Amino acid sequence: MTGRRDQRLLDALGEIHAERSDEPIRVAIVYGAGHVPAIVSGLWDRYGYRPREAEWLTVLIPT
Repeated sequence: MTGRRDQRLLDALGEIHAERSDEPIRVAIVYGAGHVPAIVSGLWDRYGYRPREAEWLTVLIPT
């Protein structure tokens, strides 16, 4: 499941890259911390992107 979710996210980010890479935009990703290594390495491998800054937020979902 994790691999599929990571792949779907990387594909969605790839679409943003293809459509908006010439613009100075910021993209927020709301995902669990366990997905971060796959996202970082995927963006590095595909586009040469590397982390420059990050802000960690704790998100609570009401039950």
